[in-house]
Amino acid sequence: MRPWVRRSLALVSATLLSPLLAVHAADAESSTWADGAGDMWKVDEDDGDEWRPAPGHRNGDVIKVKVAHRSRAVLIRQSFVELGRSGRRHVLVGRIRTDSGLTRTFDITANRKDWDGEMIFAKRNGRRDRCGATHTLDYFADSATIRVPRRCLNGPEWVQVKLANAHFGREIWADNAQGPGQAFFRTWSDEVPRG
Repeated sequence: MRPWVRRSLALVSATLLSPLLAVHAADAESSTWADGAGDMWKVDEDDGDEWRPAPGHRNGDVIKVKVAHRSRAVLIRQSFVELGRSGRRHVLVGRIRTDSGLTRTFDITANRKDWDGEMIFAKRNGRRDRCGATHTLDYFADSATIRVPRRCLNGPEWVQVKLANAHFGREIWADNAQGPGQAFFRTWSDEVPRG
């Protein structure tokens, strides 16, 4: 094929596809927020009563969260200063709430035997909900992504999330993903409407 024909086809393809791509990109509403680095907390495993700031711990320190509410799924992506395969295990937990009051929880545990981790997605009563929710822990990109099909949440108009995680080594280091302060769940995120 001649070079000018290839360039013409590429131009026509780009012209025709760009509106379609723009529609697909606009197919999701999202909310993104930063969680400052250096806001982790630690506790000795034997003395679990006294949490202390641990600003120097990097593994599991959340720095950014993005929640995208797409037409078929809700995506939650957490970015970390570092997400490494070290210590005994990582535990990432979260709650999702919808406009109808439905609440679901997820718990991802990754350890020395399985750094890819296992996720339990559960109903309010604690029973496992096997509706197709999945996760990916990306140790090269220092990120964790949770994908929850909208059918798992009864097709909500909006969602909110709460997130926290812990890294277990000689001590337990933890961080919530919604700002400074102790490592436990904080307030709900903003409502993220369906795109």
